[in-house]
Amino acid sequence: MLNSCIENKEIFIIPENFQGEVIVFYKTSTDYKDFDQSFNKITYNVPSSGIISVPFDVSKITSLEWRDSKGRHINFYNNEELSNQNINITDVRRGYIFLDSGQVKYLSFYVGKKDFINNFDTINPEEYIKNKYEHTSF
Repeated sequence: MLNSCIENKEIFIIPENFQGEVIVFYKTSTDYKDFDQSFNKITYNVPSSGIISVPFDVSKITSLEWRDSKGRHINFYNNEELSNQNINITDVRRGYIFLDSGQVKYLSFYVGKKDFINNFDTINPEEYIKNKYEHTSF
């Protein structure tokens, strides 16, 4: 099999009853150790805060996957397709935050039922990372 055919993915294990925003900051100093990294995938156990900081880059990731604590697949939906019957994943964003000390790559998404997501106070990734890492070099 050719290397280019291999799917590299990030898998997020969402804890039972979790609803909120998940933000992953890449190439940052961290105490977060609740992940498993293998050749072509990284599996994260999402903490109750929803904030994950990892010391590595994920530039070769080609897909994202979400599972509940029992290993069942959680679907991604556009905002207009959200349901109050099930937990949804929506509004996946990738970006960079620029600090005096360097740039930080991040990924964010929402987890929850429709009414929760539509009324959720979001976390500003730029504000969060600036407060946490303002005086840190990358």
